[in-house]
Amino acid sequence: TDESTQFIRNTIDLHNKSNTAQTVEIHIDAPSGFPSISTAQYQLELKAGDSAKIPFTLSKLRNAEAGQSLCRIIVNNQGSYMQRDFVIVNKEIKYIKVVPMNNTFTIDDNTKSIPLALKLKNLGNKSNTFSILINDPFFAIDKTWTITLQPLQDTLFRFDYVFTKYVMKEIDNRRIAVSVTNGENAIPYFFYISKVQSNNYQHATPYEAIPLSVETGAFVFGNTINAYWGANTQFALNKNTDLDLIYRSKTFGIGGVQYDYFLASLRYKKMTMSVGQMSDIKEFLATGLGASVTYAKSDSQNITVTGISDKMSSYQTSLSKEIAVNANYRLFNKNFNSYAVTIDNLSLNKKSNIWINNARILDKQDLQLNATLGVGNSSDSITSMNTFGYRYGYQFMIKQPNWSLRSNALVNTNDLPGIYQGWRSFNDYLNYSISKSLMLEAYYSQNYTRQTVASDSLYRYNEMLYNQTSFGVSGYLTVQRSVFRLGIGREKSFGTFSNILTPEYYTFNYGANFPISDWGKVNITGSYNYLPATNSEFKSTKFATVFGGITSKYVGINGFYMVRPLFDSSQNGPDAAYLTTSYQITPFVNIKLWRDKLNCRVQYGYYGLKTKDATSSTTNLLMGFITYNNPKKGIEFSINGSYYIKSTFYIPNTVSFTLRKTIGVPIITKRKYYDMNITLYEDLNGNGKYDEGLDSFPHKQSLLVNNIHIKTNEQGNAQYKNVSPGKYKIDFTNMDNSAGLVPVNGFVQEIAIQKNPPKIYIPLNKGRRIAGNIKLVLDDKSSGKFDIGSLKITATDSAGVSFTTYSDAQGIFTFSLPAGNYKVSLNPDAFDENFRSSSMAVEIDLLNHENQNVAFTIKQKPRKVNKVKAEL
Repeated sequence: TDESTQFIRNTIDLHNKSNTAQTVEIHIDAPSGFPSISTAQYQLELKAGDSAKIPFTLSKLRNAEAGQSLCRIIVNNQGSYMQRDFVIVNKEIKYIKVVPMNNTFTIDDNTKSIPLALKLKNLGNKSNTFSILINDPFFAIDKTWTITLQPLQDTLFRFDYVFTKYVMKEIDNRRIAVSVTNGENAIPYFFYISKVQSNNYQHATPYEAIPLSVETGAFVFGNTINAYWGANTQFALNKNTDLDLIYRSKTFGIGGVQYDYFLASLRYKKMTMSVGQMSDIKEFLATGLGASVTYAKSDSQNITVTGISDKMSSYQTSLSKEIAVNANYRLFNKNFNSYAVTIDNLSLNKKSNIWINNARILDKQDLQLNATLGVGNSSDSITSMNTFGYRYGYQFMIKQPNWSLRSNALVNTNDLPGIYQGWRSFNDYLNYSISKSLMLEAYYSQNYTRQTVASDSLYRYNEMLYNQTSFGVSGYLTVQRSVFRLGIGREKSFGTFSNILTPEYYTFNYGANFPISDWGKVNITGSYNYLPATNSEFKSTKFATVFGGITSKYVGINGFYMVRPLFDSSQNGPDAAYLTTSYQITPFVNIKLWRDKLNCRVQYGYYGLKTKDATSSTTNLLMGFITYNNPKKGIEFSINGSYYIKSTFYIPNTVSFTLRKTIGVPIITKRKYYDMNITLYEDLNGNGKYDEGLDSFPHKQSLLVNNIHIKTNEQGNAQYKNVSPGKYKIDFTNMDNSAGLVPVNGFVQEIAIQKNPPKIYIPLNKGRRIAGNIKLVLDDKSSGKFDIGSLKITATDSAGVSFTTYSDAQGIFTFSLPAGNYKVSLNPDAFDENFRSSSMAVEIDLLNHENQNVAFTIKQKPRKVNKVKAEL
């Protein structure tokens, strides 16, 4: 049986093989949770040689437990008994339900605590353990509660959160996320908290303000000091036009060379124009004074034209001028990108052109294909030599339920100009899931002539050729939150730096990542490698590497130990004198304060290197950083430093810091925002007007203005300052009705704020009252609990407008409502078959009655008791 099974049907076949008539009694002993809905007792007479078929049906109850249950058939043939059994296998169902409770809180400076409560139900068919996790740095909550529930059992979870002074000062509108999980499925739940006060601000100033960020910083490297300062701003010139300005000045060394950086961007509707210092390293290196124009029809359809010269460049030796066009567009319902650039390098007398096209051919969740195709040429004005090159490549992914394949390739010929000249790479990964926790991966990767060089590229000299080929298989085992990996493969490397690369070897690699309870986690990766003998002079070599770390919220330690042979490019095998051992130990401490606004880290590093000829070097290093970020106050600060305690080689100490402050510069001649002044009053004479000295509202009340909570003072006055002109909705639906007053003009009202708006008066009068209580009746023969507190009760009028309240610990609740007919109902999700209210909804007439009472009775399902007659 599974979740869809409602009935179990079977048939009893009886055969009278004797030569006389037989009278038999049949009893069906159904297991718990599977009662018989047909007759459980049968009596019949079979003549000699006769047969009979007796069908019967069992129903499956919701509380039928998972696992195997035995249904027993007993046949009584005049005192001679026969027994037949069949097994019912009920599949395990793990399902948890969170019943909504009061999850919205409005607080003020006098609020001490709030009850975070939710109701949990085990709707599965087996005893299950659930975890409730709350991890919120702002509220400084990091707790986990564990609860075990029997099938169809529920419980009320409650955690009283006590506000600290810091939280009460900083909070405005926040939410606390809760995760309820049983290890297989998780349900998110949220508590929403809003702080109200008599004066709220939509904007910091009533005037139009220009946001301005100013920053300064320095970097000290040994005895050299580099300093910089700068500012940037962004403001709207009108509804369709924005202007961005960035300036930064940098000094290299004390009294050294200074470079000024400036960039201005103007956005008008779909057009953006920029001028100033800019750079482009997409295919070439170009930096200096430039300009660009972008037209964006949408995110996927736009075009940008950029021109950059070497004027005012910090890289004065580049002497290059570039014009580039980048376009994103759609054809045949496909996304394309084209990039064309021409660059004139005056220092090398070379002009290069390149045109690259990228197409997204397939873009599905389980099937993706991207293709790349490009051409380029270079011409030398001195030698008159022209060269042509091209690029092609692809990215492919297919994902099936049990396997997936990822493959990509990129080929650049040696004559293609740019920083990727000669780059050729191929990568393939095939994954196959044997089970939910076990996966195999086969891989092949080749970077052949991976070259970040070209005469007109970022480096402009032919070095750093790095070629590597690797292939192998790996297995991954996932056990809850732990992942383990084992793999074998082969690595091959060569290139200009072959003296530090191992040419070709076999590798056995491993890895593990697992938690240490809830304290932290451990991560280990490593390999054991075998280099076969290349000739009779050089014997086979074994070497190993291991990396590992233990990290927690506040402390941790990382390190590695590595033994590797080094090679001379003129030899074919390892040089025993260059077998090296290197190691590192780095303990660290992390500290977070003020709800993660301040982050600090200090770590100590001990590094060592030893060779077989006893040559060694060590380094003792202390590093750390401090960052502070307070968006509310617009302050950012960071400082980083390293101090070399002891080192075999001289390494200068370093320190850097950055300070950034964002402010709003008001334009006092241009007022943009206005104050909303609201007064609530009890209209005692019913004239709909505020009468000074007669009408009053001596109660504090919380208002919801466009989903922002503001609070009236004891005179009923509230201010919402510096608001934008427009229409605002004031919602009284969930107002505090302890005074028994309701708004005369409806629970949802709309007001308009224009230039210099007048004071807004909102009349209230006595509402009509519903007083309710919830009574719980328990069965004295049953176990189980039901909490009548925090139950959600809803009153809905004839127009469909709903009002909500919650019962207190004694099950008492009240409503103050306008005259009308209401349907008062309980939340059906709060109940199950063990606890059910005699009525879930009651019709209430508040048109003809000032006050009405309503009562709900929740009864526990009585436990059935089987009475057995004893023969003494």
